[in-house]
Amino acid sequence: MLKTNQKNLKKQMENNIATKSIGELCEEAYIEYGRELNSNRALPLLMDGLKPVYRRVLYTILKSNSNHFKTPNLIGEVLTIHPHGEKSMSGVITQLVRRGILREDANFGYYPIYGEGMSAAAPRYTETGITEKWYKLLKPLMSFAPLIPGEVEGVMEPAYIVSALPLACVYGELGIGIGINTNIPSFSPKSMLEAYLHDDPTLLEPGIDLEFDRELCDFEGIWRQGKGQLIYKYHVWKDIAPDGSDGVYVSGDTLMFKPIWYKIEEWKATGHIFIRDESSGGKNLIFIGRNKGVRKVNQDMIYEECLKCCSTDFCYEEIQKQYRLGIHDGKIARYIPLREWIDITYNNYINLVSKYRQANIERIHFELLVNQYLKQVAEILLNTKEDITNQDIANQLGIDLEVVNAITRKSISTLKRADTERLKANLEEELKEYERIDAKQFTNEIIENM
Repeated sequence: MLKTNQKNLKKQMENNIATKSIGELCEEAYIEYGRELNSNRALPLLMDGLKPVYRRVLYTILKSNSNHFKTPNLIGEVLTIHPHGEKSMSGVITQLVRRGILREDANFGYYPIYGEGMSAAAPRYTETGITEKWYKLLKPLMSFAPLIPGEVEGVMEPAYIVSALPLACVYGELGIGIGINTNIPSFSPKSMLEAYLHDDPTLLEPGIDLEFDRELCDFEGIWRQGKGQLIYKYHVWKDIAPDGSDGVYVSGDTLMFKPIWYKIEEWKATGHIFIRDESSGGKNLIFIGRNKGVRKVNQDMIYEECLKCCSTDFCYEEIQKQYRLGIHDGKIARYIPLREWIDITYNNYINLVSKYRQANIERIHFELLVNQYLKQVAEILLNTKEDITNQDIANQLGIDLEVVNAITRKSISTLKRADTERLKANLEEELKEYERIDAKQFTNEIIENM
């Protein structure tokens, strides 16, 4: 019998052994590598539009009691959940600062429209935190994101940051994955909401201080297929400077691209024009004017040259103007239409606002019960000489044990000093605030004020 069983077991094991060629093994390994690279490095996640390092930076701030960090301290905290070193961390923080998601509480670099820029100060000299408008959107619902095991053993982190809009579409994102790449444009939060509510992609506006060349933009392709050309350009206008010089003003965000000043440089070298940096308050602005007595170059010529030099249609290769919204959902990587992406994040946010509202209403009702019975429980505790359990008190007053437990966790001095009438009034006012919350209105008002 023993020999028969051993033979059957051996035969069963032989049947379970799959023979694979080297090519098949390589293919499986490559697919697994691609899945790991796409989901954990190259592509943003569907639910929030973030790559892991961006998510971990924001989560580190959101979970803290403070919204103010010295940059080295922030980097150190992030590294406890992001085990890939600090090499790229400063760049990530700087990008979030430049896109208005993080505050610029020091010098994070200056990149002028014309001329040499100034690099960011060393992290030890900079401080940051989430800007107020983004804090209002991201902080209230952060506890409603599911937690998953992180890359650091024993550490849990959120599967995503709860946001009503895909964040990659705010700050712009690039990534090269396996079999797919992503090149996500930047849009303003308010314009994404308006485009979604009216199902009209022509309402989209840049999320940076640039303009769209609308005649050359494929808004429908981005909106319906997640692929299409977008052309950004600087603000360019003719004007007379305060000193009486006629010329052209140019303003805009330089983080995406800087103008290529071929003809402008030539005119400057020959003494036909001058270029004056008039930037202030974080806004990039230059004035290009004619030098006195110049006849070969006029204001119209400068204007036409600036229009050309200040457009991605002139400064970018064709492939860089083609945007593709490549994402992963934890299982597969794909291109997603912008409308579908906003629909997913927006409706998820609204559903969680409803849960947030209900959770706070239930919390306040419980706190009102605690406040209602606080004095009675205190009297029993102070006047009963023999040992008495919380369950005994709950039975005596006919209330839930959880209410008694919450009261007995307070110190005796707190119980004696408690102003129950004032606490009740404050809680009832807070309750009214949460009861007035309409999920869509709550969400839309935050975005519209961005």
